[in-house]
Amino acid sequence: LEPRIFVPGERIFNVDEPGDALYFIQSGEVDIRGRTGASIATLGDGAFFGEMALLTDMPRSATAVATEFCDAYLLHKESFDLVIKAYPAFKTHLEQVVQERKVS
Repeated sequence: LEPRIFVPGERIFNVDEPGDALYFIQSGEVDIRGRTGASIATLGDGAFFGEMALLTDMPRSATAVATEFCDAYLLHKESFDLVIKAYPAFKTHLEQVVQERKVS
C-alpha cells in the first residue's frame, strides 16, 4: 500500500481515466461525482473507492475529489490483481459492493 495525502479540492481521479488503483480512506472525506459533476456519494474514514474500474477493466465511471484533507492508501492495480488471486473472498466482497453501488 502506498500512503498518500490529498488536499481539499484535489482531484484524485477523473471519469474515463484508466483504473490504476484502489483507494482506502484512513481519515478525511472524498466526494464521488458523476459525469455531470453532481455528487453521487461522500465517503469518509474507513471507506474505499476505485474498485469498479479495477474489477471491470473499464475506464473510471466517476470522478473522485477530496473535500477535506484526506489520508489514504493506494493499492495499485498490479498488487490488486495479486491480492484478489490470493484472497478470492476479498474479490467476492468487492463485487458485492460494486453491485450495491450500481443500485444506489
